[in-house]
Amino acid sequence: PAAIISRRSSRAAAALLGGLFGRGTHGAMALGSSSLGSTGSRTSGSRTWAACLAPLLALHGAAGESAQTAGATAARALPPSCLTPCGLRVRYFAFGSNLSEEKLRNRGSNGTTITWTSRLPAVAPGHRLAFNMRMFPPIEPAMASIEPCDGGECEGALLELSLESYDALWRSEGGAMDRPSYQEIVVPVAALRPHSTPADAPPSSESLRREAPVNALTFRAAPWTRLRRDAPPSARYLAIILAGARELGLPSASTTLSSMPSAAPSKLLLAVARAHGVVSLLLSRVGLRKALAPLRTACYALLYCGPSRPLRLLSEVATLTLLAPTATVGVLIRAARRAAGLPDFSFGPPAKKPAPTAAPATAATG
Repeated sequence: PAAIISRRSSRAAAALLGGLFGRGTHGAMALGSSSLGSTGSRTSGSRTWAACLAPLLALHGAAGESAQTAGATAARALPPSCLTPCGLRVRYFAFGSNLSEEKLRNRGSNGTTITWTSRLPAVAPGHRLAFNMRMFPPIEPAMASIEPCDGGECEGALLELSLESYDALWRSEGGAMDRPSYQEIVVPVAALRPHSTPADAPPSSESLRREAPVNALTFRAAPWTRLRRDAPPSARYLAIILAGARELGLPSASTTLSSMPSAAPSKLLLAVARAHGVVSLLLSRVGLRKALAPLRTACYALLYCGPSRPLRLLSEVATLTLLAPTATVGVLIRAARRAAGLPDFSFGPPAKKPAPTAAPATAATG
């Protein structure tokens, strides 16, 4: 028994050192989320947030480059009730950050974009918008999901996608992983089409009429990622959802979403949480993903997004104290790699290859 324990300890130590000083290993970047870096807006603000979130999102297990393999993908059987009459397009109900046209388009792999033939504001009766997909507090406490709710309505967008675009979208949300963070479900969706209004008039709740419900596919947080109760989204993430809701003229843009509390940690807490994320990623690489689960649970318990400034300060100080030990280890790990001449951990998939330049690009129309 002593020899067995010794061999196991040696293998664990070797794996730990391999994860610490290994080269060329990429963590899987979350999508979906989503909306946090490689597939999102390229503004300086989003780059700053992506840099802070990268170590943590790498642990989320959503689709990275390994999930977005090149070439044709194997056909999957989709519910016939969610296909258009021709059978070549899929009805998809979008919510959360996928309400943003820019975010949704940029979810394609290898430089491609998600395209659709129609995109209308819509509601899913009998459901609600939930923020119960477990993420990484205090930076990104929760992502959006959809949950059954008697008498409720989840606002979103009804899209018709090609089979290829839908498959790319599903993969970008982690669908190709062994343990996807989302599950596909069928929901009834009523499109909100505009009444006869001037062509240049912006959409609004008053100019929309409800159509008969149709079935559509959407993504619900998988059971293993669901929180027992909703957590506040980050201010960054909520702003993306709010912008998308305004694009579509959804009523929630001026009511529920605009008044929802959100997490906005200080720059100091962001830096500490990012250093803590280095340790989380290292442990994940050596098969110890759950080792820091108690710390994440404690971060949820300490999270406060209410109006009281003293309570917000108390929450930040307590969270800083909680994460300080592992953050210190994370700083030492980065210093050790730099001293050894190794690059910092690379989070997310490798950079996308540039598109071929043999033929000039043609502007898309329609």
